[in-house]
Amino acid sequence: MIHAVVLVKADTGEHFLDRKYGKIDVDGALLSGMISALKSFIGEIIEGEIIKAEEELEEIKLKGYRIVFERSSTTYIAVIADYRDDEEEIKNALKKVLKKFEEKYKNIIDNWAGTVSELHPFQKTVDEILMNGKIGELVPLAKKDSLNLAEQFGFLKPEILRIAKLCDGNKTIVEIAETLNVPESFVRSKIEELIKMKIVKLVRPSES
Repeated sequence: MIHAVVLVKADTGEHFLDRKYGKIDVDGALLSGMISALKSFIGEIIEGEIIKAEEELEEIKLKGYRIVFERSSTTYIAVIADYRDDEEEIKNALKKVLKKFEEKYKNIIDNWAGTVSELHPFQKTVDEILMNGKIGELVPLAKKDSLNLAEQFGFLKPEILRIAKLCDGNKTIVEIAETLNVPESFVRSKIEELIKMKIVKLVRPSES
């Protein structure tokens, strides 16, 4: 799922608005500052190539997550999403957000005075397009035959088997972690192992 989203002014890095959907505690202004710093850094290391470099900055990979970027002529948008989610679907949704944002607030953006409250009504549009953070979301689904075989021959440690049995194609990684009362990072790492073992695959919730 998308845990957080932020929109910033492309030329200055000023914070426009942000939304949070997951449990990651992300400060919107801090994320805006990070994007601005990245843009400046790229300009320093690729002298004279700043426009091209900005266009090529599409994502930053983290352990279990990725920060996905899109930009227009006036606005940057960035989201923190689960690493395994559908990147293409997320990026298409971000492009829709940018288009609607510029259509509605072009005059405000061009003459930005830093009054963030003017943009608050757009939060509802962001929520709708990003489906409250669920756009592009994929969930783990155990392959029954493979899971039964692994259990029968004792291929899986008990803690991994418990996780695999909860991979029903409906529960998210966060929900599985909450059910077992274990850290989300632990569940993520074990599901990665199960995917490599071809016992679990990722699907859209409606496909299970």
